[in-house]
Amino acid sequence: MAKKLARPDSVKTGKAVDKKEKDSDELSKKREEARKMAKEKARARTLARQQTIAERLASAVAEMTSSLEQASGASEELGNTMETVASAAEETSAAAEESRAAITQITKSAEAGDEFSKESLDKANSLILQRITQIFSPEQRII
Repeated sequence: MAKKLARPDSVKTGKAVDKKEKDSDELSKKREEARKMAKEKARARTLARQQTIAERLASAVAEMTSSLEQASGASEELGNTMETVASAAEETSAAAEESRAAITQITKSAEAGDEFSKESLDKANSLILQRITQIFSPEQRII
């Protein structure tokens, strides 16, 4: 007959198995809780990233809106300036036309004056020539 090994008291009563099962259950619960915590942290990080992206996007949209408003204002100002330049160009054109008409009149007057001067010079030369001929004519000589 072979001798059997003695069994510890905890095995005899089954308390050790219960303790191991309790420890195993607690360990499983802790692991599950740790997994939940890790998932929650990951979710929080994801939400934080999304929030950061949303804030950056909102900031970019605000800057873009501001830039568009500035561009619109500049466009209106450019339109007003273009209208002013067009109006000044029309006034300049009208003044140039008036100047051209005045120059045409001055040219005609100068040509008429030149013609009158030539006629007057011709008359004066003719009169002078007549007078000279009278002075130096043999009939007028007194010796």
